Amino acid sequence: MQSGAAATVETPAGTRTLTMGAPLTLPTRSAGATTDDLARCQPATASAADASAPAAAAVDGSLATAWTSGADPATATTLTVQLPDAPTIGRASVVWQKEARPLAAYTLQARSAGTWRTVATVHATTGTTDTVSFTPIAADAVRLRLPATRLGGQNPRLVELIVAA
Repeated sequence: MQSGAAATVETPAGTRTLTMGAPLTLPTRSAGATTDDLARCQPATASAADASAPAAAAVDGSLATAWTSGADPATATTLTVQLPDAPTIGRASVVWQKEARPLAAYTLQARSAGTWRTVATVHATTGTTDTVSFTPIAADAVRLRLPATRLGGQNPRLVELIVAA
């Protein structure tokens, strides 16, 4: 709250008061982790993120949220997701918002033993979901590397990154 009188907020945990200088943090629901999607609800970071579309939105299990960099579309961007216990991965589905996918090929990388390896290059299509299979690899993180778009392009909007064994 930047100014004004205190406000009362009713939450499932009870009545809370919002005042200047004292932020109110409320828990949100998530789809929760699953055994099928190794990236769901894992820590995600990006080279850039629009404040209304953070990196975590790409792995929250919801098709209603998406990550976008918010950076100049002429700038390449990355999204990195940490994977617990370095599972062996061999498949990924990348879901884009309709009409907001990369205009050029992008790469999916896996980090194994501290080294990033490109496991798939995905060429531009008109679909909203890219499904790729690759040689299984034990990885402690996955990264999407999105190229810069052409002048006048828009930022891609990644709805969900799903990673599986």
